[in-house]
Amino acid sequence: MERALKESSDFRRLYDEDESVRRVIDLARRIEGLPRNISIHAAGVVIAKEPLASQVPVWVSEGTLVTEFDKDDVEALGLLKMDFSGTAYAHHYCRYSASCACVAWH
Repeated sequence: MERALKESSDFRRLYDEDESVRRVIDLARRIEGLPRNISIHAAGVVIAKEPLASQVPVWVSEGTLVTEFDKDDVEALGLLKMDFSGTAYAHHYCRYSASCACVAWH
């Protein structure tokens, strides 16, 4: 939005002159860059010594424990983050261990 307001004189004029356009653009500026949805990294796994539910927020998706934190957040907490790309077993392991969860992807 910022770039469009700077580079497009027509866009800037609409923003400056029309209150309803300004309200919509101001709202868009506030939400721009926020995650639009959450998905699961197909092979991203977080492993911990203790049950993950006691360390990070989690939810269960189709029988698999999933962190509500993304890969960067779990790494910042010092949890072991593994990427098992190329193997189909990551989700199966997470189904049977309270100390393992798949990684959310924002």
